[in-house]
Amino acid sequence: MTQYTVAVDFDNTIYAGPFVAADVVSGDPLPGAIAWLKSELARGHLLIIHTCRLTASHEGCTFPIESHRDPYVVRGVIASWLAQHGLTFEEVKSIQFWLHPGKPFAHEYLDDRAVRFEGTYPQRDPQPRQD
Repeated sequence: MTQYTVAVDFDNTIYAGPFVAADVVSGDPLPGAIAWLKSELARGHLLIIHTCRLTASHEGCTFPIESHRDPYVVRGVIASWLAQHGLTFEEVKSIQFWLHPGKPFAHEYLDDRAVRFEGTYPQRDPQPRQD
């Protein structure tokens, strides 16, 4: 049986901000984020954190591409931040970090930019959304 996998975005889904640089995580978590991560891990789910912070060459990344961005350094910064905000060493160690372009395989995706597809395509205003 495949372990139930949840891919979770970091910025604006776990981390409230502000965004300063890929290797700087200085703000607070969103309310309920840490408790939710802990509950998912307690259920035995595999959590994969995916974020443009970890994929410097990803074309769809809306964050600035800093020449010094090292995904292994950023992974360490995020892991330390998670521990500072209540995850145990074992919980942090069990989380995977997606270091590749594209999205990881998961049964669920939790992302502030996600739109759930249920067979009907979203209706758009004539003007495209600008964020």
